[in-house]
Order: sequence, then C-alpha cells, then structure tokens
Amino acid sequence: MKKGYIQSVNSVSEFQQIVKSMNEIDVSSDNIVINPSFSDYIKTVEPGDCIVVSSLDLFSSLSELMDTTVELAQRGIRIKSLADAWYDVSPEMAPVLIGIIGFGKRIRASSWINESKSRRKNPWASGWLNKNC
Repeated sequence: MKKGYIQSVNSVSEFQQIVKSMNEIDVSSDNIVINPSFSDYIKTVEPGDCIVVSSLDLFSSLSELMDTTVELAQRGIRIKSLADAWYDVSPEMAPVLIGIIGFGKRIRASSWINESKSRRKNPWASGWLNKNC
C-alpha cells in the first residue's frame, strides 16, 4: 500500500499541491499523514508498503538518510521522494544506492586526506595558512 508523508508545509496551496502530486501516483488522501515524527511514523509501516515523502529535507544528514533507507529496506519497505525524483528506493535497490553513496563518501574522504597531507608538507603552498596570522 502506498502511504504519503508530509513533514511540513508553508501554505495551504503548497499542501494541496503535494497531496495532488501524491494522488497522481496512487497515494490515497486517507493514507497521507502530516508532520508526525518520521522515526515514529515508520514504525507503523508494514512490509510491502511504499512510503512517499514530500521531500528528503526531513533527514538531517546523509547518514540519517542512509540509515533510514537501510532500515526500511531490511523491513521490505520501499521509499520514494516527490521532490527528489532520483530517490525511489525499493528494498532490492537499497544496497546499490548505499554502495554508490558510500563510494562517494570514500572519494571525498580520500580527497580530503590527500589535501591534508599536501598541506602538512607545505602549508603555505595552498594558502591554507595565512602568513599574516
């Protein structure tokens, strides 16, 4: 069953637009909830359900998004975002998405480490330290 989750809205027209968008992808108005705690809400969702969120802004960090995605996938729950079309994760696709995101994080970490090493060799070369300090 498709279930909709709206974290918050700024206006009645925004709310109506989100509900209309959810209705267009077969989320019944009766199955749309507004602004409860998402962590509490996902406890009520059952395996085989699909949660459609209005936006990924409800997650405070990439780590929280990944952790929630893994938790839902392990429970057999699909999650999809209206505002972020790329985020449509079935339980089967969750490991792939987590792998891609994790790979990106490792690349950033590696770049940061290499950059830090070059700064330690010559901190003035990259402008990292200001000579006027």
